[in-house]
Amino acid sequence: IASHAETIGKESSYTDKYQKDELRIKKALFYIERNYGSAVTLEEIAASASVSTSTCLRLFSAIVGTTPVNYLMNCRLQKAAEELQ
Repeated sequence: IASHAETIGKESSYTDKYQKDELRIKKALFYIERNYGSAVTLEEIAASASVSTSTCLRLFSAIVGTTPVNYLMNCRLQKAAEELQ
């Protein structure tokens, strides 16, 4: 999951606004990575990136291709699968 955050921003043709948005999403991804085991809300994810919940939803959709809650669920599933191995 954190490796997904590393792939964001590899291309240098993006605008400054897009780079700022990528940084915000990276913060949210790392927040999810650190807190996936506890009760995490959309509001907390958005706050970790210093954006509103609506902006958080928009940025996740545009950059990650899913919602923050779906990303959190996938993170939890991935971590559970890793623990079973």
